[in-house]
Amino acid sequence: MMRRVVFGIALFACCVNCGAGEGDPVAIGLWAGGRVSVETFHGFRVDLCESGERRDGSDGEIDKTVRLGEAVNHVLSRPANHDEATWKPLSESSERLDDDLLVQSRTGPGQNTVTVKVDGIRIVVTSLNDPLEPSAVIRNEGSADAIVFLGGTNNERSISQFATLVRSMDPRVIIFEQSNVRFANDLRQTLDIENPIVIEGHNAYAVSAGGEPELKMKIIVLADSPWSMPDEMESLFSKMEASCAASQKVLAKLTVDQMNFKPANGTHTPRWNAEHMAGRQLQFFSQIYHAIDPAIPVIDLNPKQMPGDYVAAHPNWSGAEEARQMHRVSNFCRRFAYLLHDTRVDDKPPATRWPSLRALLEQMERHYDEHTSNTVKKFALPDWPSS
Repeated sequence: MMRRVVFGIALFACCVNCGAGEGDPVAIGLWAGGRVSVETFHGFRVDLCESGERRDGSDGEIDKTVRLGEAVNHVLSRPANHDEATWKPLSESSERLDDDLLVQSRTGPGQNTVTVKVDGIRIVVTSLNDPLEPSAVIRNEGSADAIVFLGGTNNERSISQFATLVRSMDPRVIIFEQSNVRFANDLRQTLDIENPIVIEGHNAYAVSAGGEPELKMKIIVLADSPWSMPDEMESLFSKMEASCAASQKVLAKLTVDQMNFKPANGTHTPRWNAEHMAGRQLQFFSQIYHAIDPAIPVIDLNPKQMPGDYVAAHPNWSGAEEARQMHRVSNFCRRFAYLLHDTRVDDKPPATRWPSLRALLEQMERHYDEHTSNTVKKFALPDWPSS
């Protein structure tokens, strides 16, 4: 994974006008060893697997690993202005946030499945190694946005059983590992799915809530390794990310009052600079990704340009939370960058005014530097709040 990256293609297009919530694309990734990851815009990640083995390092930080067959009914949550995420039983979570990631499981022979619910999305992960019982279908909770099959197959398995399960869930997408192409094709024929099987050369897919009514069920076969960004593009992305990270470091130290500070000279608040930096980057990249795959939503979080027109999106956020939002934006741009696999750095990207991808990446690097510098200058003003 290109550092902390899980890739994906969202299944519907919309314009999001909030920081996160229903409508944000959730990324699904397949990994060697029979693991599937689910990662959200808010930065939560859960890994689901048959062995339950935890794997960190190059794949990025894993917030929680859940094994198929493990009894789970938990919520992964982190309220704004709290540094640590919590993993609590649903019964102990008195108030659910829009961004909370709910993980629930069914256990027992023939029904070892895990359901992940977040941002209005329902993803079901199950194993081809566990013979299905009719009761598993009867007790299914209804439709799913996606169902992911892990593991191998054997002759004891009935294709009709899996077809019945899929029909009961009515997913928009069914995801298989590359080793199960033959089984995927048999399932397609049994279900009489019109769309051809899509075989990707990377480990990525993503889903979003809602969707277009005309979308028909499709089968996706994924690899277990990510797309590798070319060296020059990687260098430009890394410089943009480093500039964003430097800005996060400055903002993270500021209090709520300091973030809302209105200079007497009529210039912007530090909070406006934070929202503007993140908003511009997120809009430009989501526009490009949406143009390449219309399913990726265009996300516009840009604040009004003039100080008198500006209304803070989150006036109670600390500088640390605004920095986290910038980090989320940076991760979003990297997470879906595989869509640039046919774009060279000197090509003009679609749906933007930028003459080349290089120009956009370099400008975003300068943009963070410029607005971070403007923010730092406010610290020397005589009316700058001390806390």
